Amino acid sequence: MGKVVTMPNNSSRHLILGTRALHSENYASAVAHLEKAFKEAPDFEVAKLLVAAENGLKQPQEAVAYLSEYMEDFLSSEIGTTTIYDTLLALPDYRFAWAVLHHVAPTQKAEIQTRIETAEAKDLAAHADEINDLAKQLRHLGGFSAHEQESMLQSLGRLPKAQLMASAATNLVDPDVHPAVRISLLDALTAVGDDREVQVLGYQTQGTVFQTFCQGC
Repeated sequence: MGKVVTMPNNSSRHLILGTRALHSENYASAVAHLEKAFKEAPDFEVAKLLVAAENGLKQPQEAVAYLSEYMEDFLSSEIGTTTIYDTLLALPDYRFAWAVLHHVAPTQKAEIQTRIETAEAKDLAAHADEINDLAKQLRHLGGFSAHEQESMLQSLGRLPKAQLMASAATNLVDPDVHPAVRISLLDALTAVGDDREVQVLGYQTQGTVFQTFCQGC
């Protein structure tokens, strides 16, 4: 009878190979192995490596799902918080970046805020026409169908904070903007920390809202 050879655990094998590939900056191989490792044993330690590999491949959009699932774990350390902003500012998704800032440790908050503002300024300087065109479209959502309005909301995070605030606010009292879209826009204003008094047209009423952000939410 032949000798029985015990096969290594697939998750461990893929984790080892993926980690080696990541350290050697072979990001494509790292992602392939780490995705298999995560499927077998989904946890933060593997997700952390996957985010690094996806960012190494210049695919921050693929890393967002892991950030979202383990946001508290990433925010629990300075390195993890930096990783979050490496990803969000590479997209870029400024709405998400400002929203997460409310949960960043106080010792790191000022530094991260400066980083977001610097990224926005550089982006606006380099892509002013693109950003302004998008802002104009989002400022007049009432001219689009309800389905188109929902789709266009996906682009809201592309706008720097000032442009997002200006574009979102004008739609809050437009009866041609779907009520669910108006709610999403109000949520976006809250996420970026807009504390201005704004007028909002509800389903059947119109009123004034003072923007606040719930620290415990």
